[in-house]
Amino acid sequence: MFIVKVPGINGLGKTKGCEKAPNLVLEALNEIHSTEHGKPINSRLLDLEEIHLDNSDLELSNNLIYKNSFKMFESQPKTIFIGGDHSISYSITRAFLDSCQNSGKESCLIVFDAHADCMKPMKEPTHEEWLRKLIEDGFPARNILLVGVRNMWRDEIIFLKEKGIRMLSMNQFLGNLQDTCDTIMEFSNGKELYVSIDIDVVDPGFAPGTGYREPGGLTSRQFIYLIQRINKIKNLKGIDIVEINPEKDRDNLTVKLGAKILGKLIELDEGEIKKIDLDDDGYYDLQISCKEVRINGYADLEFKEIHEEVPAGKKKNKKSRARLKRRLNRGCGFLAE
Repeated sequence: MFIVKVPGINGLGKTKGCEKAPNLVLEALNEIHSTEHGKPINSRLLDLEEIHLDNSDLELSNNLIYKNSFKMFESQPKTIFIGGDHSISYSITRAFLDSCQNSGKESCLIVFDAHADCMKPMKEPTHEEWLRKLIEDGFPARNILLVGVRNMWRDEIIFLKEKGIRMLSMNQFLGNLQDTCDTIMEFSNGKELYVSIDIDVVDPGFAPGTGYREPGGLTSRQFIYLIQRINKIKNLKGIDIVEINPEKDRDNLTVKLGAKILGKLIELDEGEIKKIDLDDDGYYDLQISCKEVRINGYADLEFKEIHEEVPAGKKKNKKSRARLKRRLNRGCGFLAE
């Protein structure tokens, strides 16, 4: 799993503090040692990068975000971006759109947000108009779904109606959550998917550390369930988590929720061990994959039980392979082939 820190802010001073979120969310992830199903999580194995930005030079920052994001979409099967405020999503999704067009694939965008972010854009789009700028630049409006919006300006309402942007209101979550989630997942069917998560889609009672708190949002449990489902979409190519502001947080609740969301996105799935081979050093070389993630077991202290030393000159046999498989299944919760 490729994770990129993007500490960019362009909220006209209203989002100061969001640039601190990437490091703090990753620190909080270190406190999450396993999934809710008892599978280990080790943040030391994550492939981390950072796009270093100068938030006083917005044009340069946007260009850096675009160029680096484009390379990632071209080379990585899936990338998670941690912001920063929502302005970073403009350059990232522009790069996503261009990458899809280069490969002849159809792009799809699902945005979780309490706000529409469709005010008339400035030259360098802020967190309040990034989505409108993206649509005006050519992202297909028919392939955009807004989820959880509950406060819009009049101009935004007019724009969304003119463009025919599809929306799921909060009331649609009052019924069957699974059915609503099915609707969200079906929207991306047959298309390359990017998901943008503004933490204010969650009710401020569960996520107070954000700039524009809007009552009546999702519970943290509802949103975690949504993320679990969305993470199973095979054509999911990118996700961002934005608008976490540690300076406005209470008891670190929002930062911890961001880490929880990130933890759900990097969960290892049961039964994903691909092969067991004997390497030149006399150890079994295990390739474990979670969708696109590949991890060498010996690099992870949490998985130290998955390697077994074999005396020099002795070949692996059915007995030693079976013993290793038992240790794998017992110690790590994975099923060896």
